[in-house]
Formats: sequence, C-alpha cells, structure tokens
Amino acid sequence: VTDFYCASSPSVRAQQTCNQVAKGRGDTDTLADTISLLGGYWYVKDSVAYAKAKKDNGGSWNVVTKWAYEGAYADVFYEFAPRCNEWIEDVILPSFEEAKSRVTLFVSHDLLLVPLVIYISAGNVNLRYYKSNSNRWLNYLAGVAIVMRPDGTRRFYAVRGLDSGTM
Repeated sequence: VTDFYCASSPSVRAQQTCNQVAKGRGDTDTLADTISLLGGYWYVKDSVAYAKAKKDNGGSWNVVTKWAYEGAYADVFYEFAPRCNEWIEDVILPSFEEAKSRVTLFVSHDLLLVPLVIYISAGNVNLRYYKSNSNRWLNYLAGVAIVMRPDGTRRFYAVRGLDSGTM
C-alpha cells in the first residue's frame, strides 16, 4: 500500500516503532508525526490518586485492568465507556480524517490501548491482570484496528499482534 501514514505518541519508543514500520515498508522518510493524545494518560482524571493506587495495589497493570473490567478506582479514572468512546470520536477519528490516507497506523502505549481493547471487545478479550496468577497483558503490536468504509460505516477489531506476549 503506497497510501500510508504513521503517527505516534511523543515517546521515543513509539517514534522508533513508527520508524521501523516505515523502514520495513521500504520508505526512506521514517519520521512519524507526533500526536500528544496518543500518550498513556487519557483515562486518568487524578494523577496523584493514580500514583497512589499504583503504589498500593501492585502497579498500573492491576489498577487499569480492574478499573476497565470492574469499574474500580472511580476516583482515579474517568467513566470507562464514555471515555473510550470520547477518545475514538474526538481524537482518533479526526486524526484519520487529517491523515487522508488509505492506511493509517497510530503507535501508542499499553496503558492507553488495554482499556480500548477491552472496550472494543466488549470485555471478551481477557486482560484481567489483577486476577491472581493471570499474566495477561498486550503483546507487542497488539491493539485496535478500525476499518472505515467508503459509505462511512466503521468496524472495530481487537488485534492480537505478534504470537509472543501475553494477550
């Protein structure tokens, strides 16, 4: 596909991923655009409470997945479904339109993508990291695919990514 656009969060690691994808495609210009809202804190409404919840409850993976599946930590995070939908409607879809590209790749972080995968799959993808002995998290290159048809309809899919990993 020659009509390709890539953007990432401001982090170096996300930029490097875009660069490697571009190189793999044979592109000479490997600089990706930066979209700050692809960073990992979209769902957090109180960063101090988030830091405390992570410290007191076994880390961010436990806290984020318990919030996404069970609605825990209401003081830390925005309301789950409306916030996921807001991210899709107000951040990602306008970015697609700006890109004006047939294939668009956005590279982000697990803390942004895990709730989105849970939301898109209606909770059917098991990423319940907070369950004992559950080493469930996204594997490399996992996330969400959005297929936008010419008639304006959209389909959303949770994407597994590489075979290695824990999803």
